Amino acid sequence: MISRTIRHIARRFGIAGSLVLACASTASAQGDQVAIEWEVANRFRLFAEQTDFDAQVRAFRKASTKTVLEIEQKLAGDSPRGIGWAAGVVRLCVDTWSGQVYAKCKRDGVEEDYLNPKDIRIKLVAKLPANFGTAKCTWTIGSGEGAKTVAGQDCRTYDQRVPANRPTAVSVVAQSESGTTIQGNITVEARDVLIIGLGDSVASGEGNPTRPVVLSDNGFCFRRVFAFQWGGSRDQFYLPGRAEANVVADCPQANEVRDQRDAWELANAKWLFAPCHRSLYGYQSRAAIALAIENPSLSVTYYPLGCTGATIREGMLGPQRARERPKAGTRTTPAMVPGQVQQLSSYLGMSANNPNPTRSPDLIFLTVGANDLNFSGLVADILITKDPERGILKNRRLIANPADARQKFGPLAEDFKALRQALMRFTGGHLDRVIFTNYGNPAMYEGDKACRTSRRGVDAHPAFAIDGSRVEATVKFVEEEFLPSLKTHATCGNGGGCSDSNRERMTYVDEHSAAFREHGFCAADGHDPLFDRDCLRNGDSFKTVGQGGLNDPLTCNLSARNFRPYAKRARWMRTVNDSFFTAMTYPALAGAFNPVDIHDAIWGVASVVYGGAMHPTAEGHAAMADATLPAARRVLGLSEQVADLPEPMRDEDPEE
Repeated sequence: MISRTIRHIARRFGIAGSLVLACASTASAQGDQVAIEWEVANRFRLFAEQTDFDAQVRAFRKASTKTVLEIEQKLAGDSPRGIGWAAGVVRLCVDTWSGQVYAKCKRDGVEEDYLNPKDIRIKLVAKLPANFGTAKCTWTIGSGEGAKTVAGQDCRTYDQRVPANRPTAVSVVAQSESGTTIQGNITVEARDVLIIGLGDSVASGEGNPTRPVVLSDNGFCFRRVFAFQWGGSRDQFYLPGRAEANVVADCPQANEVRDQRDAWELANAKWLFAPCHRSLYGYQSRAAIALAIENPSLSVTYYPLGCTGATIREGMLGPQRARERPKAGTRTTPAMVPGQVQQLSSYLGMSANNPNPTRSPDLIFLTVGANDLNFSGLVADILITKDPERGILKNRRLIANPADARQKFGPLAEDFKALRQALMRFTGGHLDRVIFTNYGNPAMYEGDKACRTSRRGVDAHPAFAIDGSRVEATVKFVEEEFLPSLKTHATCGNGGGCSDSNRERMTYVDEHSAAFREHGFCAADGHDPLFDRDCLRNGDSFKTVGQGGLNDPLTCNLSARNFRPYAKRARWMRTVNDSFFTAMTYPALAGAFNPVDIHDAIWGVASVVYGGAMHPTAEGHAAMADATLPAARRVLGLSEQVADLPEPMRDEDPEE
């Protein structure tokens, strides 16, 4: 009988699967022969340790729907204190200080060339007849003079390395204790695909740090803008501080100078790459992991390059400012991040003298365009309702309405045209391998309703409140103009600026858009976490100085540490309060915006929004990954049908 694994692989992998099936059928027709099962080990190559990939596979096997969303919910539910699964990842093939994926990475004890692995580790299992008894196996990998034979191995699991992207013969001879021998053979092909993630904050995973900030039960003082009455309750407000930061929590007195930045930085939230707020929770990373999980014969080489704040000109085609600049001793991360096209060219060995990539991407994920239309300004317009903060930001043109964003449609068309030309260098002149996933609307609930006037979820700053009338105007603009415009550019629609639509049309995804209309930032239900329901109230979540805010900032009776950043929620968008409680970001600011101390009014505003306010939660990213996966499977020529995985190829699964 053909094994479940062989059938599973054959369904997914076309020609290579047919070879496997043919060999397996021959072996299985002889009732006393050996059936060989196999899979690529640690198939997501950014994971340097098998244990991290195994955790993802276990969650997949437990999920009834096999969706990334259900897998995320299961992983989050199993994580200690709701801090998320990524906090437990052992080791990655990326330098979190520079953001660079290693050229050479030691994976499961063997150093590999990351871009072009010459061979891939697979797991083999010899399935013996039930009455054959205990046996030892002799494995032969390859054929002819290059064949490698190893005797006396365990038949239940055998690790071996085979060439990438090339059929390899595998045979086994099993010998029982009585001396009886049986044999089997198959042809395996471990296919390695190269996947690139490009774009802005939605591409990077903004709002979902690898390790969230740890909150204190004590308060931390922020000043208001133009706070001239030092220490006065009118000019200060209080939020939970960082539990691991050894700093003075109260605001300094007039003319008092404190240098506490280094101690504060030690307690930052952690990211895959802090200057870009790059995260494993981003939909691009989750889709790449999912492809590796569901395809046992596939190896996924993945490069994450998305960067929060990126526009097409500043971030994609050229350098951009770092979002954060964490310090470690005397070291500080760079103020500028190279353009993603430049970074990708470097990874692929391209230069002025060598314009051809060493290896062409099999798939590129892309989401960009929101910052080009000043989406952050639209968000500020509906969030910041009180002066002096609103007046200051408006004078500095950091607040925008739909009419302001509309004026940027012309420049966006030209910039998108330049981006298409740049990406063609990597894809052989055709962009169908580029999957453009559009944004979800962040401000809707119950399918067709715009979020209403409220302070719920946004009262981490006294100047913030949701203006329902502005939300309605912005929602209408996003639904009827903003998202359709991006679709036009990605798909070479009328006015998209394409000269050859057959070559320049990207693969387009927006199947998640309807679901996001149910799960905007104001969505709530009785199954939301207790902390959210009791503590993140409609305008009275935090105490004033007169109420004891410095020592006990929350009006509820729960500890700030009860906030669960990755718990299951009705909302798939980070609110302002979520942003602060999850990341509490002190962004890299310069010039007139450079704060004077950690209690500064500028950071008082920035720390509640620059950690991902109005960006998808991990659940939102998982839903985007689910929407993107069918297109990714089509581009890669994989099966559209997702089946369960067989039992793990090892003696025992410790968590089963």
